[in-house]
Amino acid sequence: MDTNLKIALITAFCALSGIFAFATVAIVFS
Repeated sequence: MDTNLKIALITAFCALSGIFAFATVAIVFS
C-alpha cells in the first residue's frame, strides 16, 4: 500500500474517532 495513502487513512480514522468522542462527551454532559 502507498505510504501516503496509509497515513491519510490513519489520519482520517483518528479525526473521525475524535469527533465521535467529542460528540459523545458533549451529549453526556449537556
